[in-house]
Amino acid sequence: REGCNACHSQMVRPFRDEIVRFNGKNGQYSKAGEFVYDRPFLWGSKRTGPDLHREGGKNPSSWHYKHMYNPRSTSAGSIMPRYPWLIATDLDRSKMVDKMKLMKSAFEVPYTKAEIDSANSWANNQASKIVRDIMSEAPDLKEAYAKRPKGELEKKEVVALISYLQRLGTDIKTTEIKTASNN
Repeated sequence: REGCNACHSQMVRPFRDEIVRFNGKNGQYSKAGEFVYDRPFLWGSKRTGPDLHREGGKNPSSWHYKHMYNPRSTSAGSIMPRYPWLIATDLDRSKMVDKMKLMKSAFEVPYTKAEIDSANSWANNQASKIVRDIMSEAPDLKEAYAKRPKGELEKKEVVALISYLQRLGTDIKTTEIKTASNN
């Protein structure tokens, strides 16, 4: 909705310089299975901002919160615009289950009935974890939210976005291949 893919792709191309840039020396390029169910596909070669496909776990959740509020507070010289409304706006999950059912039937996303039935509970747990992480990582944010109603931050769009970003690229795990030289 915000058009993030206008500046950030979600595909590490199979070029050595990109693999090293986005993943470190032992990284991997994007594999087809990582985005087989993405609609729309978020491939691209535009690099105004960094590629996001391996963003999961790279920065703490509090960093993402601050980055959405004011990108220059975390990345000096960033030209990314601010997204303060993500912090102020509640996430509308009223159609989440229906969207999952549609994705299962129309795009063959392999959601199970149990996953669909527990989607709201799962989203609540995920939001709670992200907020716990933010509060433990950033005392300034913990203090700012101390006087607000409990559970307020869990409802915000920014928490869902952070959860998404923290998931990107986490399915690929690099494993060392045993060879004669490192055995």
